Amino acid sequence: MLAQFYSPIIGGEERHVQDLSLGLLNRGHDVAVATLHIPGSTDFELNNSLRIYHVKSTMQRNRWLYSQIERSHAPPFPDPEVMLALRRIIAREQPQIIHAHNWILYSFLPLKGLCGIPLVLSLHEYSLACVQKRLMHFGVPCDGPNFAKCFYCG
Repeated sequence: MLAQFYSPIIGGEERHVQDLSLGLLNRGHDVAVATLHIPGSTDFELNNSLRIYHVKSTMQRNRWLYSQIERSHAPPFPDPEVMLALRRIIAREQPQIIHAHNWILYSFLPLKGLCGIPLVLSLHEYSLACVQKRLMHFGVPCDGPNFAKCFYCG
């Protein structure tokens, strides 16, 4: 599983990833979660046989980019440190499938061709096209992504 946030950060998407991961684990599947590091988290934790990797990102080092440090989102492009961490995790875990849930997907895509692992993507909202996930630009419907506009909005 690839998810930019995971427990203890919990919202609808995070709860879905957690419930799906634990459900698959309870059905006998081998499951690992790669998620972004948050303040106070360890690099690795084991939770009821569920392996959780908290990976650090290059973007998170630029705290001025984020209004909420505990929710420093993955960027809509490959993050170098996340890519390297995912490469190490994939080599260690040898997954049969990758299930991505949000912008952390962008850090996996350059690796997909190298590892040949099938990818499943679950879309929960507009996050692949909108940093705010709502496709709204300062209270009005957005007419679509634009780097400068999205950077300011984010």
